[in-house]
Amino acid sequence: MDQLVCLIAVTSSHIRFCGISAINYPHERLRIARQFGIVFQIPEHLRPMLHEKGHVLPRYNGDESFELPIPATFVVSQDGKVVYAFVDADYTNRLDPIEIVSILRNILIVSKS
Repeated sequence: MDQLVCLIAVTSSHIRFCGISAINYPHERLRIARQFGIVFQIPEHLRPMLHEKGHVLPRYNGDESFELPIPATFVVSQDGKVVYAFVDADYTNRLDPIEIVSILRNILIVSKS
């Protein structure tokens, strides 16, 4: 499964879409997730059950870890500061795209004043 990284530039006058990049290498995905502290370690007692169902994380991850990245959304200002973060260990909860657009618009308003 690919993980998408969406890059959006917010300037003082508009929001501009810069591009989308797919991170295809699981070890790279985990390295980035570890840097942000958003990795879930599968408990030892659940690993045999995952293996029985064909979910062999070490083979997928490319290392011996039983880790999964936690879905997260970060809004980063032009000066490199994280101005908004949404992280939820329940992978079914995601930040609504409408809320992301609202956050970006608020950054525009604040940067204009």
